Amino acid sequence: MMTVIGIKDVLAISPEIIVAVGASVLLLIDLLLREKRRIVTAALAFLLVAAAAIGSACIFTSELSGGTFFSGMFAADDYSTFFKFVFYLAAAITI
Repeated sequence: MMTVIGIKDVLAISPEIIVAVGASVLLLIDLLLREKRRIVTAALAFLLVAAAAIGSACIFTSELSGGTFFSGMFAADDYSTFFKFVFYLAAAITI
């Protein structure tokens, strides 16, 4: 049986998509920059974490919060959102 993936499923994982695509782009940017200009990578990484946190906050305050997606394989509840923010904070401090 084929499961249809809807727009709500994609919106629910948008912070994870932001992090995955952004990290890939940051790796390529860091590869092309000289050693003296690596501060640009750190600034872009911080903006990437902020964008993912904003995306998680939008999901937390929307109707997507508290639901399951991708046939019950992904949950967007208060518990998972809390730990996303813990990891975003840890990433921001590390940068």
